[in-house]
Amino acid sequence: MHVPCLYINTSILIKAVNPRDPNREASIEIIEECCTRYTCVYSSVHGLEPWRAETWRRAATILRSVRATACRTDAVTVLREANRLRREWSVTRSRVIDIAHIVAASMCGCKGIIAVDRFIRSKSTLLGLNYINYYTGCPR
Repeated sequence: MHVPCLYINTSILIKAVNPRDPNREASIEIIEECCTRYTCVYSSVHGLEPWRAETWRRAATILRSVRATACRTDAVTVLREANRLRREWSVTRSRVIDIAHIVAASMCGCKGIIAVDRFIRSKSTLLGLNYINYYTGCPR
């Protein structure tokens, strides 16, 4: 039986690794809960983010701990589609990476995206993705 996947966005990972973030524990809990119910994935888009080395090490530790798998996507194709959608949605260039995460989640066949980001919340449904975080809870 195939278990649908959920895409782990960087916004929730950044909260989960920041010891000063008031929602750190809630972020870790929703990631752990969802990744026990579903296959969790991340993509090459994560590598396009401007991570600090230590932040990425902590995020990678979380991804390993929940057994998240890398979904293979072609970065050029993902960025091309993200730029097309950016123009279609009339949003600024600064949102290209956010859109690329949504595109990657869709290309990976995920049913949802775990994130804490208003823009992603507003646009993820346009590509058929369920928006998930510690406020929504993990879908059953």
